[in-house]
Amino acid sequence: MSFLPKFNNRHPLQVEFKAITQRFSKPFTEEEVTAFEEWAIEMSYKAIRLSDDNNYSDAITVLGDLVNLTAYYEQYRRQIMTMILISIQYQRFGEIEEAKKYGEKSISLCYEYDCGEVLGYAYIKLGSSYGLNMEFSKAFDLLKMGIEYCLKYGSYPQAVNAHVSIASMYGICKKYDIAIEYLELALNYAKKHQVERLYFLIYNCFADYYLELGQFDKVEEYAKKTEYYLRKSEENPSLKSKRDNYNFLETKTHLWRILAITHLKNKNYAQSIEYTEKAIAVANPANNFPWDFTYKCYMIAGRTYYQWQQYQKAKETFEKAIALYLEGTEGAVHENENLGTAYIELSKTYMRLGDIEQAIACNDKAIKESEKLEAALKGRIIKRVEDSFDLGQQLKSNKVDSQQAFLRSQMNPHFIFNTISTIQSLILKKDNKKAAQYLAKFSHLMRTTLENSRYKLISLEEEIKSLKDYLHLQQMRFESSFQFTISVALSIDTHHSQIPPMLIQPFVENAILHGIKNKADGRIKLSFEQGKKVLKCTIDDNGKGITSKKMIPSKNTLHSTQIVQERLKNLGLEHNVVAKLDITNKAQYNDGEEGTCVLIHIPFFQEF
Repeated sequence: MSFLPKFNNRHPLQVEFKAITQRFSKPFTEEEVTAFEEWAIEMSYKAIRLSDDNNYSDAITVLGDLVNLTAYYEQYRRQIMTMILISIQYQRFGEIEEAKKYGEKSISLCYEYDCGEVLGYAYIKLGSSYGLNMEFSKAFDLLKMGIEYCLKYGSYPQAVNAHVSIASMYGICKKYDIAIEYLELALNYAKKHQVERLYFLIYNCFADYYLELGQFDKVEEYAKKTEYYLRKSEENPSLKSKRDNYNFLETKTHLWRILAITHLKNKNYAQSIEYTEKAIAVANPANNFPWDFTYKCYMIAGRTYYQWQQYQKAKETFEKAIALYLEGTEGAVHENENLGTAYIELSKTYMRLGDIEQAIACNDKAIKESEKLEAALKGRIIKRVEDSFDLGQQLKSNKVDSQQAFLRSQMNPHFIFNTISTIQSLILKKDNKKAAQYLAKFSHLMRTTLENSRYKLISLEEEIKSLKDYLHLQQMRFESSFQFTISVALSIDTHHSQIPPMLIQPFVENAILHGIKNKADGRIKLSFEQGKKVLKCTIDDNGKGITSKKMIPSKNTLHSTQIVQERLKNLGLEHNVVAKLDITNKAQYNDGEEGTCVLIHIPFFQEF
């Protein structure tokens, strides 16, 4: 004998659940199966609407009761679909481990109850959970498994969405060429199986990745296609499912943001502002948009007004961005968006307006934000180290991630403080032109550095650009007291060669600050050569020379050089290559020659 499940009395749909148990009893007739399925779908959509209104707890509770009720009535397919919905809700509010747990349980039930027709969907949603957790290798395997089952059972929209998900993961890794290949597969399946309602989503992703590649003709082409199918969806409601509305709005606003950036690049300032204003009008909490999307739109608008030389509007827009940031984070530090960057942009604007006092005040706030970022990152490192003792086998990977975060926290605050102090000095000396140039280069470098530090791999081309920006900035700081060259072997494809970020810059900084800082004819030479499964990077300077013993601290001292050595060691073990660091005082081998030579053997990967 089976008993009716007890329902949670805390959610707003409890009356409807109790009513349904009075309406139906086991076993179901064929008509009752259909009626119950319709009721369960209606409850699912009501739960999703609760989630859309940020009532996540109620949504989960409703869906949990629905899982119990579908199990009682032996409606196993609907039970599995409901568990997948619970997984999706946990994804939405960042509880990824819970999302994975429900995803894995749904797959297990698919096999237990022979529900192959929903197995593909279960695999896809579990794969997306791993993707959100940056576990891309596992995510790819699950998504590809999901695609296989979706095609087998004719679930073509889900197969198309899975290809888009894989593309987005490659996009996160900045492997835009591969992302585009998966989008082409998604588009082919969508056309072949007439999944027209997803065209606008696919074309919008094309526009996004071509924007990242700087191919603005392609951006315009795919933006037009996105706009066409968005309009078509508005005119034909049959092209939109009940759950497409948010994706529709999200795609539309994302497209407007892409077009705003494109017009800004082309110096079409009025059109850029028009699109950012459209995006900001729609991207608000009432439409369930995250605050950071709107913040990015305000930053684009502020930069547009600045380049358009409408400095008063730029000031007002940057101030709105800062206010939104502070409201959205409630004063906390956001890892992916640096408020210090906004203060730097605002400082530049105040300088153009001739308000030197406010420019200095914004610089001070940028310094404080950098200190908050440093403290937050170090706190996160401590937590990761503590967690790693409990996780055993995950210790090495957590350690590598923590080391990368530590490098980011060391470089950014220290470098920001020194640079902004230099800018303040220039402002006080009334050398506003040079201060503005310095600020422009500095803000560009900070955006690039913060972006690159989020990824485990970036292209060598991006790494070299960042190093050039850093060296140019230091040249300005030290009044061109040194020169530098960067050479790359012809056999290396910098665009497709991928390396871990944040490995080279600390040694370039050492060469400047501890080597050639006080020399009138300082020289730094960076060179890249290809070895066996490694990239050989040489940093050679003609400074006073420094011994390996002095450069490498004791085991008890956290220092960027030591951490780079640890990262190289772990990367070498992970990829079965010899990754190492050699530091040579050139005077030891060549009488009369001064300086230090650092040779880094970096694991690198090629994507075509």
